[in-house]
Amino acid sequence: MSNLLKIAGFVFTLILSIQGYGQTYNAKLVDAVTHAPVAFANIGILESETGTNSSEDGSFSLQIPDELQSKTLSIFLIGYEDYKISVNDFIAKAKSTNNTIVLNKKEATLKEVIVKPAKLTLAHLGNDIHCKDENGLPVPYVFEEKKKKSGKVKREADTLTEVGTLMKVRGKKTFIDSIAVNVGRCTYPEILYRINIYELINGKPKIILNEPIYVRKSKNDIGKTLIVDVTDRNLVVDNNFVVSIEQIKNLGEGEFSICGSLAGAASYWRIASRQGDLMKIPLISFGISAFVTFSEEIKK
Repeated sequence: MSNLLKIAGFVFTLILSIQGYGQTYNAKLVDAVTHAPVAFANIGILESETGTNSSEDGSFSLQIPDELQSKTLSIFLIGYEDYKISVNDFIAKAKSTNNTIVLNKKEATLKEVIVKPAKLTLAHLGNDIHCKDENGLPVPYVFEEKKKKSGKVKREADTLTEVGTLMKVRGKKTFIDSIAVNVGRCTYPEILYRINIYELINGKPKIILNEPIYVRKSKNDIGKTLIVDVTDRNLVVDNNFVVSIEQIKNLGEGEFSICGSLAGAASYWRIASRQGDLMKIPLISFGISAFVTFSEEIKK
């Protein structure tokens, strides 16, 4: 195992913990208008480590420890209005009905665009990191954790692990053209990931997408660099932003890894289903980058 992987394992040993036990409750997410299943939504109990996501048919199962029944269950998916319900009410509904949860589409909002003569500059932001070996950094991670009085146990991190990289825009209006992920290794027959883009406003991340960006490719279609064109999304930012890649489905046995190094642009992680803040990863930099166009108004 490379030193980079050992450090990654050590970092995640410190910041992830084992969830408690409880009863399992089932539900299904559907669209309010079409009644179609809503797939890959993030579902989590706020202020806790309990979370999951909906499957392709909109269904999900959530194991809820008794001590969390006074908390709030939150459901989030880009393009839909946030849904919140008390855990007690969710459990009561699950016990008495088939527990279908209806989600409403959010009205898309576009930034006002003022057209002025401008000087356009192409740039490559983030980490242009190519693997020194084929291993890279696996997403999600597998790490070792010491369990009290029972030695070491091996446990796989939550399948909703999301990792991202900071993009610095130099204080200029920036158009995001494409996203690049430097792939180390892929043994899955097919991958399914979601690309998330957060603008940092006063240091707080805000999702800027109106619809999710999914990356679904077969193993044979994945080269050393995975490019995602987003020019049709009309993504414009005025502040630094973070591009992340999130595994939204348990793909079973296999590995998909991202190249990384011990130096470069800052990288972040979070368990997406828990809907918490992005947390900076010490030491590690992921091979995620963005191709952008800077716009600078021409002074007359």
